[in-house]
Amino acid sequence: MGDTKEVETTTQEKDTKKKHPEYKITKELGVLGNRGNVGWTIQLNEIQWDPNNPETKYDIRTWSPDRKILGKGISLNKDEALKLKDLLNSIEL
Repeated sequence: MGDTKEVETTTQEKDTKKKHPEYKITKELGVLGNRGNVGWTIQLNEIQWDPNNPETKYDIRTWSPDRKILGKGISLNKDEALKLKDLLNSIEL
């Protein structure tokens, strides 16, 4: 996938390659689907993006099978997740 970035366990470094900050998946909530034939999945997880901040976010994004590479996604705080839930419940699928 061209839009993926390498996951690092350190904060951003002073080089030209953008690194992801340290993160911790605090709760695996479920797999929403698959991407391609190579094992990538779209997952909903609770994630702590900042080791210095205990707040978790609801995160939807693609992950490689070994979770070393993550794709683009969206992280929502609790209020945003509740609003999304309300919006999804209000539409007919």
